[in-house]
Amino acid sequence: MMMRAARGAFAGVAATGVMTAARLGAEQTALVEQRSAHAEVVGRMRALRGHTMWGHEAETLATIAHYAFGLVAGTLYAMFAPRRARPVAGVAYASTIWTVSYHQILPRLGLMPRPTRDDTGRQVALAVDHVLYGLALDACLEGLERRGPLRKRG
Repeated sequence: MMMRAARGAFAGVAATGVMTAARLGAEQTALVEQRSAHAEVVGRMRALRGHTMWGHEAETLATIAHYAFGLVAGTLYAMFAPRRARPVAGVAYASTIWTVSYHQILPRLGLMPRPTRDDTGRQVALAVDHVLYGLALDACLEGLERRGPLRKRG
């Protein structure tokens, strides 16, 4: 079980990388005009505490927090996901994360606007990012499971 959790953690970080690349692509192609969601969350958290940090420091903290969340989500997925690759399970899991986070938790904490009050392009990009995360998470976990235990090569 510990090995599966470790594989899930690795898969979660890798899937977060895929998701982040998609988000950056959306920002660079002007599909998303507002600042990334994870930077906004960290910025609002800092503002609530009386800080007005936005620039590079906020983006670095947001990125670390985003990858840490992806790691934990990947670990949990590995602990409870089916042993065989089921892309639908990964997409459903990641879509649930998006729905609960962006429709409930973050707006209630005042860290993000409700999707109905946010930039439509950013919300579409976030939904697509989470679908990509779910697909990448499931595929990476499946690939790691197929390899089996790490063996010393010689």
